[in-house]
Amino acid sequence: MIAAQSFHWFANQKALAEIHRVLVPGGHFGLIWRNRDRSVPWVDKIEEMLQKSYELSSTPTQRNEKWVDEVARFGKFAPIQSDFSLKLEQEGDVNFILDRYLSISVIASSNDEEKKAFLNKVKTILKETGESVFVLPYIVSIYWMSKI
Repeated sequence: MIAAQSFHWFANQKALAEIHRVLVPGGHFGLIWRNRDRSVPWVDKIEEMLQKSYELSSTPTQRNEKWVDEVARFGKFAPIQSDFSLKLEQEGDVNFILDRYLSISVIASSNDEEKKAFLNKVKTILKETGESVFVLPYIVSIYWMSKI
């Protein structure tokens, strides 16, 4: 069973019990997330703003790793294994980057005024680079565990 870009939304004991129930003995549960690579300065600036948005909201995020605590508390999976070696990139203009960030749950669920303020700050950050085409880099976080 695999959950991609989603487990943080339902990472609770009830969901883990159901996942455990449907897995065959020794079966695996995999989790995948794309995380924007903060080693790029303009990405880091935007991610810092995004992190503040999450802190002010109740929107779940995988980056705080609360889901790890839930899995540990459940106690019926072998220790979590991980791999962060897969990288990928998306390339586009300013509008592409704005649309990409607008699709992130904490921004998408904010009110129009908050969205506008966030996007204006993103535009400023992007303009400061002097670029017209941007490469948005990701590190793919892959986790897996087996049923015990």
